[in-house]
Amino acid sequence: MSRLGGLSTAATRSLGTPQWDAVLRGTGIVSLLAIYPAMQWPEVGALAAYLCITIFVNGPLAPLLPAAYEPIQIIMGRVYSPLLVALIGVGGTCYIEFINYYLYRWAISAPRLERVRNSRLVRVTVAVFRTSPFLSVFLCALTPLPYWAVRFLGPLTGYHIGRYMLATLLGRLPRYYLIARFGRLLPVSSRFPGPHHARSARSPLTFTTPGADGSRRSVASTASGLLRASITVGSRRDSSWRH
Repeated sequence: MSRLGGLSTAATRSLGTPQWDAVLRGTGIVSLLAIYPAMQWPEVGALAAYLCITIFVNGPLAPLLPAAYEPIQIIMGRVYSPLLVALIGVGGTCYIEFINYYLYRWAISAPRLERVRNSRLVRVTVAVFRTSPFLSVFLCALTPLPYWAVRFLGPLTGYHIGRYMLATLLGRLPRYYLIARFGRLLPVSSRFPGPHHARSARSPLTFTTPGADGSRRSVASTASGLLRASITVGSRRDSSWRH
């Protein structure tokens, strides 16, 4: 009973900031659910790691990682179906963006930011956003326009969370599919080292023929390494905020 009580306490204890708490719990659940399928089908391990990375790079570290996600999608698109890569990516993105919406709303409603909210620049930007909020979110999700802008404008204007998420989904799905599809079309030199060379050289990335077992194992290793790096960076940032 004491062990169960300790496990319950650990499972419900807050882990850093609310956003990091949601990120860590979400990726933890994904990892636990993927253990048995990954033992039966190794490809599931790489896809689960990709989902966890999607949550991380769209979470607290998103403003610091403006172009970190696309190369991962290109790598995954070379090995797996671009549609599957896009659907998993959208699932992880919608999960964390739903959380981002409420956390950004809480942050920007702080009394000390009242002067910023009432500034001329913010008032003009809000007025422009309100003329077509759905289209604004959709275009920022689909195109290279900075999505972080609507992360602030959506909650700031009180735009409905359901329409906000729908616009995000409709914009991100074709974007992710095209990026993953580009991975299939991207030519790779036949002189590029294979999996055995990559392992001996400790290289984190390996490109081989799409669908090959070696390539999928390499992608799984790459995804795991990127996830560990993301956790390390996030932990350091959270520790620095506490101090």
